[in-house]
Amino acid sequence: MTTATIGAHRPAESRWTPARRELTRWRAKTANATRAAAARAMDFRRAVLTVTGFGFVDASAYQVTVGVGLLVTGASVLVLEWLTSE
Repeated sequence: MTTATIGAHRPAESRWTPARRELTRWRAKTANATRAAAARAMDFRRAVLTVTGFGFVDASAYQVTVGVGLLVTGASVLVLEWLTSE
């Protein structure tokens, strides 16, 4: 085997090859960070929906005139949270 045949099957490395490798690493790192941020946002959304639902249900016990509307709103928010939880 000669030196010419050893490297013949490998593509020549251009000046852009390291930049492509770095871009691939950056994309993976960004995707991981985005997934983590989305998970934190989902946890926050669940907490907000739960507190809102219980708040409406609780307020319905103190205001008799609009109690039914508040109770239905609170129950629907709690059902929405339950249906969208994983």
